[in-house]
Amino acid sequence: MGKFYCTIKKHINIILSGLIIFCVLSVSALITLKYIDHTEADNIIMNDKDLKNITAEDLKETELTVADTLNNSDYPLIARLPERDIYLYGLNKPDFTGVILKQGSHIQAFNWTYMTPVFILPKIKVADYDHDGTDEVLIILDTASGTGVAIEELHMLEPRNDGLYDDIVFLPDDYINQLNSNIQYNYNKEENKLIFNIGNNKYEMDTANKFKNWTFKNITYGTIIYFDADNIIQITAAPGYLFKEIVSPQFFSAIKAKVNYNNGEFKLSDFEFKENPLPPLR
Repeated sequence: MGKFYCTIKKHINIILSGLIIFCVLSVSALITLKYIDHTEADNIIMNDKDLKNITAEDLKETELTVADTLNNSDYPLIARLPERDIYLYGLNKPDFTGVILKQGSHIQAFNWTYMTPVFILPKIKVADYDHDGTDEVLIILDTASGTGVAIEELHMLEPRNDGLYDDIVFLPDDYINQLNSNIQYNYNKEENKLIFNIGNNKYEMDTANKFKNWTFKNITYGTIIYFDADNIIQITAAPGYLFKEIVSPQFFSAIKAKVNYNNGEFKLSDFEFKENPLPPLR
């Protein structure tokens, strides 16, 4: 009987040890999740064991990176709001892309493109953009640049109850559809003029010198897109004028509009047509 009792006791101890180890690992996992949010979208950059173990203490840079120092750190600082204890770091590790947002002791990874060869750092601002009593974090990223291409991306980070954020991005299909539905244009071939109708406003553009001997086809949007958020959020979209004789779109003007954010959606309003000055290629 004593031998049987010892055997039972031994098995019980093994089971209890296993339960203790399981509980410890579970608590450790919960503690790790406090610092890093592993959403499905983030798994593409968070599937390496080193990345999963990143803590707030690993993000030490306090000075914004410059072109010469970008590659000197695994996590270069690319944007900051020290007064809100918010810092945005680039993930500068081989075979990985993305950013890590640090706010206090919380860090969160996002699978974003944050830099192009022209080296324009992200812009970050905090305000209650949807007037719901809670501040959002707004981030503007330079995501594409080249000949006739300059694209910025707008992200609105909505705070969650766990101290992390939901990423709401203003998708190209969304703002292009809104531009097309709010802006009508007609080409007067005899007078070689373009007439834009935006709401109750009408704009005419004399194209005689611009089009020269080209055959006008239509207008497209999406290759030059800028966002600003100094006083209000605003988008600048340069219409790409397409011609039969040339492949690349040409740019002679810009459309400006206010970006309104509410209930997780972006809506454009207050459209303006700007012929001069032309939008700069940043």
